[in-house]
Amino acid sequence: MITAGRWLAWAGLSRSADFHTVTGDLVAAAVAEAKAHDGWCKLMGDWDYESDPVPYDILRAVTDAVHAVGGGSPRTVSRRAAC
Repeated sequence: MITAGRWLAWAGLSRSADFHTVTGDLVAAAVAEAKAHDGWCKLMGDWDYESDPVPYDILRAVTDAVHAVGGGSPRTVSRRAAC
């Protein structure tokens, strides 16, 4: 079984969902999760239509940082514009 740890969410997203962990430093949190969980982390790309999705530059920085430590980063985004 491969694990990926907690769902991580950017601090700019809605805080209304109990199942994700909101963090101010998404890059550091994602790298820590990847190191602790088989090289993978889970990111929330957006949550609701009341807040903007995670900015591309932050997602790119997370992906690059996690890949640099040998991991991967599956993410979920529900709006096409956020991809």
